[in-house]
Amino acid sequence: MFEDAQVKHLGNAQDVPNDEDRHIRLIGEPVTLSCTPSKMVARPPEFGEQTDEVLKEFGLSADEIVELRRYRVV
Repeated sequence: MFEDAQVKHLGNAQDVPNDEDRHIRLIGEPVTLSCTPSKMVARPPEFGEQTDEVLKEFGLSADEIVELRRYRVV
């Protein structure tokens, strides 16, 4: 994908830091806005990485989250 002529022409490939002090190459936004250009500054979360934070936002307590994990709901 990174060798695609259009990706190269648009400069959509971006290097983003990951947890291991290395960089991963990702495809950025498909469009470029002149007044509000975008740039990825962080990697996307790993699967399940933000589960606790999301459940807390929905109002679940730490005990409820532990119980969901015990029953393998999450």
